[in-house]
Amino acid sequence: MLFRGYQLARQFHIAIPVVSGAVLLVVLANLAAATCMNPGFLPRATADEPAPEEAPATYKLASINGVQVKLKFCSTCNFYRPPRVSHCSTCNRCLEVFDHHCEFVKRSRSEL
Repeated sequence: MLFRGYQLARQFHIAIPVVSGAVLLVVLANLAAATCMNPGFLPRATADEPAPEEAPATYKLASINGVQVKLKFCSTCNFYRPPRVSHCSTCNRCLEVFDHHCEFVKRSRSEL
C-alpha cells in the first residue's frame, strides 16, 4: 500500500499523518514560490538605447553616496553593473546579489 497514513494513525497517533501532510504542503508551497518568483533580474539594455561607438571601458568610476566605486561593464547585458551585481552564465542575465544557480528549479537564486 502506498499511503500508510491510516495505519500510522491507528497504530501510533493521528498527529503523525497530519503533521506529515502539513510539512508536505509547506515544502510544495516553497518550491512553487522559488520557481515562480523573480530572483532579481536586472533589465538588459534595449535597442532604443544608444550603443557605444567603440568598445566600452571595462571599468568606470562612479560616485555613490560620496564613495568612489568601480562599475564593471557587462558585455552581454550592455550596461555597467552596479555594486554587488553578478552575471549568471547559466541564465545569461545579471542579478542583484547573486547567490547560486539552482539546478532543481532551473533558476538563479539571490539573497533578496
